[in-house]
Amino acid sequence: MDIFRCSLRPLLPTSPCAPPVRRFQTVKSADRVTFSGDIPLINIEKIQNHLFNALKTKQLMMCYDVDGTLLPYNEGFEVFTEQKIDDFLVMANEVYKANGQKIGVTILTGRSIPQVHKLFQNRLEGEPVCILGEDGGVYYNCLTGEFDTTASPEVPKAIHALRTRLSQQKIEDPHEITQTRLAWFGIPEYIDRLYSQLSNISKSPVLKVKHLYNILQVAPHGFDKANGLLLLANKLRLNSINTFLFHIGDGRNDFPAFGFIRERFENSGIGVLVGRFKPRNTDDVSPPAHGYLTSDELAQYQPKLAEMTESRLLTKTVWWLVERFGDSLREANNRKELKPNK
Repeated sequence: MDIFRCSLRPLLPTSPCAPPVRRFQTVKSADRVTFSGDIPLINIEKIQNHLFNALKTKQLMMCYDVDGTLLPYNEGFEVFTEQKIDDFLVMANEVYKANGQKIGVTILTGRSIPQVHKLFQNRLEGEPVCILGEDGGVYYNCLTGEFDTTASPEVPKAIHALRTRLSQQKIEDPHEITQTRLAWFGIPEYIDRLYSQLSNISKSPVLKVKHLYNILQVAPHGFDKANGLLLLANKLRLNSINTFLFHIGDGRNDFPAFGFIRERFENSGIGVLVGRFKPRNTDDVSPPAHGYLTSDELAQYQPKLAEMTESRLLTKTVWWLVERFGDSLREANNRKELKPNK
């Protein structure tokens, strides 16, 4: 079975990445976008100032989650509109120019690479964008066609064996199947039921069942967004001296990415948690984000969107940020081009 069923360039095997970073404990909550801990509110101007100040001396790497960030989470099966794709690619190319012809935009997601391509209507090929698939530690460079995965060779065998057991137990087929991942999508009650069924039969030393609100995923042990960023940093030789790293996401699976930034890019990166509510002070472990944005806080920037659902409001504002960053970077690049040579 071919894992890649969309139009990708030839996938080139490369050397494995460095050992994984330290794991970070995350909050277990029934509500995907309600978080615990005392982290500060960050406004949009502050984010923008961080990014543009960084560009004075460093290259910029902007990482985006998909569901709940670039797309409304509860409507995550839709594809990006033509306008959204255009705005995203404009920004990606302007960051590329501002970075001195180096990639600076990454899609960091729990979705598989083929599914991300489908969401973007297969328009990412040849663009200065990387895709990091959480499943299997997968890295794909859309500009060069370079592909890598840190998944063990045992993972596809374990996936095949689990699919056989699913069939024997008459559990419905996953909605998405790759060599390193199985995924089901649906309302939380449906996911809860499947999670209970799979927890009883998926006893594997290499696979882990993950409950992500309205997604149920079976993927290799030990792969998360921290490992994805580590793989990205190794591939593109990013460090806190030469790069400012920015990640925005809404879910518990983004916490490892926030922790990675704090551990490896302290004072040279920022992780922003988006969600419906201000994080609560509880005994739970705080997400290691630098700050958060809520739908209430975002509404002040787009008052006409206040009547929207919280999920769509958050997503709309993230895309407004994408457009603003692209416009501002284009203006900055134009100023560079117009600056007379000394």
